[in-house]
Amino acid sequence: MIPSRLRDAIAEQEPDVGPVTVGRFAAIVGVSRATISAILNGRARPKLPLVERIAEATGRSVDWFLGLDECPECGRTMREGAARHHCPRVEV
Repeated sequence: MIPSRLRDAIAEQEPDVGPVTVGRFAAIVGVSRATISAILNGRARPKLPLVERIAEATGRSVDWFLGLDECPECGRTMREGAARHHCPRVEV
């Protein structure tokens, strides 16, 4: 979940000057390019403090990066702050 979402978040960054590369994003977050590359390639799992820094740098939530914003029953994205998700697959 994290690799694909991180890839999407990096691609969606609006650069001030030029494209946001993996190296440039790593510098923004304060880690090495190798660390971000390892996460993107599924070779490393970031610990929570790093996920928090990545979320802050991208304007996304930690829950989004961890996939906790999706309904486990149907996979649809749940809105943040919603008291309850009404899944079409679950009887209420």
